Amino acid sequence: MDMNEVVTDDDVLTEILHRIPCLKSAIQCQSVCKRWRSLISSNFFQNRFCQRNQSNYDQITREQEFIVKCYNHHAVLMVPPPIDVFDFEFSLDFIGQEWFTAGSFNGLLLCAIGEYWHYQYMICNPITKQSVTLPPAPISDETRMERVFLGFVCDDSYRSFKVVRMVTPFDKITSELRVCVFSSETGQWSHSMVTTPTPIKWPQIPSPAVHHGGLLHWADIGWKYIVVYDIHNNKFLSVIHLPQDKYDPPQDGDGVFDGVVVQPMEGFGLCCGALCVAQVIIPGCILKIWQLNEQRKWSLKQKVRLEECITAFGAFWLLNLWSSTLIALHPYDFSIVYFGIEDGGILCCNLRTKSLKYAGQCNCHDSDERPEHHLYDWKETYSQCFPLWPPPVPQYNTSLAEFA
Repeated sequence: MDMNEVVTDDDVLTEILHRIPCLKSAIQCQSVCKRWRSLISSNFFQNRFCQRNQSNYDQITREQEFIVKCYNHHAVLMVPPPIDVFDFEFSLDFIGQEWFTAGSFNGLLLCAIGEYWHYQYMICNPITKQSVTLPPAPISDETRMERVFLGFVCDDSYRSFKVVRMVTPFDKITSELRVCVFSSETGQWSHSMVTTPTPIKWPQIPSPAVHHGGLLHWADIGWKYIVVYDIHNNKFLSVIHLPQDKYDPPQDGDGVFDGVVVQPMEGFGLCCGALCVAQVIIPGCILKIWQLNEQRKWSLKQKVRLEECITAFGAFWLLNLWSSTLIALHPYDFSIVYFGIEDGGILCCNLRTKSLKYAGQCNCHDSDERPEHHLYDWKETYSQCFPLWPPPVPQYNTSLAEFA
């Protein structure tokens, strides 16, 4: 007997279907019939399913370490999606080899053609292989010597999104920037000149934007502060000064201690739902992790000497700390950080278990005689976490875009 003949009420059928024990089965059930596909693909069903399974999913993801995937010289560190969904193998081959990773947001990747200067963009889901290509951004007065910083954010329902394209001058301090914003609601790019709260010297290698609380965050070249950008109102709001520890080694105004540069190696991202900064102070090899609270004050969450996290391989790595890059924080655990080294290796440092181990290897430059290029690639490392239900790739208003 046909299930549709037994259960005629959509509300009752939804109550039955959202009790499916795993996401893979729920997705497979969409192929039963058009009615089931319509119910399972609805926002209502997906929200109910996620509410029912979220606690178990959260526990699983918190116990997972990042896996590392490299594509076109850029590294993506990610907590993999639920293992019962797909046989996950990260690849962007379905969109072509010319695309580079240029941003990420909650299960979606923003890709671009070109490494540091680009104007063609695509949003894709590497799990479902869905993608949408945006209209080219306006580039009337730009040169390839300039650098492009990108920010990307969707609303909670993935129905609308915005892409911020910020052009920064090379090796120059400035407070005025050309900013273009693509809105899915209009299907067009809007152009404006935006002023930063203080003159900024932007990094030569564009760093990924960190999205938190509806705002985008970038760090300046000297790691003196984080610049805060309001993506909805298209303006810079403020700068956040980096935390200082009174117990740091004494140094002069240029970051010098006993004739040795001790400027901390910095990295920032989201951990446990808050904006965090990680610092490695040299000499001493002291790792500190700070969290920004709601009062915009920094609190110290971790402080440890990295010499305590030595394995047989770790001893070798500490000797090469100067040629390492702190590239990521674990999204759910203050005790786990990731380092990239010049031979392309990525190290996972667990402060809780005091262990250091290989997390992956980037093979993008196997044929390159200058392995130190990895240290530049690590500055463009994108962290990605996949939600319980694979997000759809948002679309944009093409009717207006045709007349842009």
